[in-house]
Amino acid sequence: MKSIALFVCNLLTGFILTAQTVNELEDKGTQAFREGNFSNAIGFFEKAVEKDSNSLYSLNALANLYLNKGQLGKAYTAGIKGLRLSKEDMNFLVVMARTTLAMEKGAEALQLADKAIEKDPSFFQVYAIKGNALDLIGNIQLAVGAYSKCIQLNADYAMSYYDRANDFLSLGRYEQALKDYDKFISLNNRFAPAYNMRGRAYYAMKKYPEAEADYSQAILIDPKNYYAYNNRGRLYADQSDSRKALADFESAIKIGPGIMDAYYEMALCLDAAKNYEAALTAVNKALGVTSSHANSYALKGSVLLKLNRETEALAAAEKCLAVEKLNHDGLIVKASALGNLKKFSEAIAVLNLAVNEYAMDPVMYGLRAFMYKQSGKNDLADADNRKAKELAVKTP
Repeated sequence: MKSIALFVCNLLTGFILTAQTVNELEDKGTQAFREGNFSNAIGFFEKAVEKDSNSLYSLNALANLYLNKGQLGKAYTAGIKGLRLSKEDMNFLVVMARTTLAMEKGAEALQLADKAIEKDPSFFQVYAIKGNALDLIGNIQLAVGAYSKCIQLNADYAMSYYDRANDFLSLGRYEQALKDYDKFISLNNRFAPAYNMRGRAYYAMKKYPEAEADYSQAILIDPKNYYAYNNRGRLYADQSDSRKALADFESAIKIGPGIMDAYYEMALCLDAAKNYEAALTAVNKALGVTSSHANSYALKGSVLLKLNRETEALAAAEKCLAVEKLNHDGLIVKASALGNLKKFSEAIAVLNLAVNEYAMDPVMYGLRAFMYKQSGKNDLADADNRKAKELAVKTP
């Protein structure tokens, strides 16, 4: 989930309530916080709440400090109590919106953010929270609008440029994404994920030297950036530089051995280099991390076909299609395995489904033409071959 650059100090030190006197414990807690000693600050504020369970100052401080320490359950408890006692004071609306967002309760975070905006439409950071909540529930277009409002209110608030850029990237609006990444980096040039994500935008636009430069910069800033290594490795693999690609995938795996992506990308690279046994080992490791990745099963099946292990390839294809019923590569592997096993009628049945789902894919028609030919159905084979050639001309 996206991080939000809302600093606890803004809310803690800004929380001033009419007719409330800060007691000695609260004063010590605030001082400890200002010195960066969050654990001591929590201790003082917890003691303050023991003496006065309805202290809004202490409840607000604890909600923010617990959130800062990742103690989400405690943050939620303190925040919800403060929200009730304060009759939905702005400070508690904000900390509760942030807490529910961290708990991945997107709908609740959105509701709280909207209430905060209703109370103070000029508070720019709440629009950033709203954008994050909208992203969490999958409403990317509205999230872009929320980030834009945040930027309108504070043109120097860096994180909303970054978050909006990520949304533009996911929407395929690459030029706009680049502009926002550029702006973010002009405000914060030491944030490695921004270079990695801008590299992805360049990669999508086929600007490979720029993408490589950004991935490398991300790694320079943060040598443990898993995704930058994995993305740069994919770029090298696309350029048929398997040596550099495999080195980057190895680096990614050392950093994140429990993440599937680099194993899968390594398997693709080894497959392209015709190192099939090593590719099989890599894809099995990918499936050991994530057993529900359809494309890994399809890749495994494809590699097994090249090793003439048709029965195992068929089993891998079946697992692929159990995860994703009409997976493109899974259908091809299953039909190919059945064909190699001389089960042409079954292969044709699979390809009938494939042609129905991927009606503009010449590969499906070409493969079915082969199966028809092997079955002695020459007229049908010729018709499919003609269709495959026709589509191949149209396909860019």
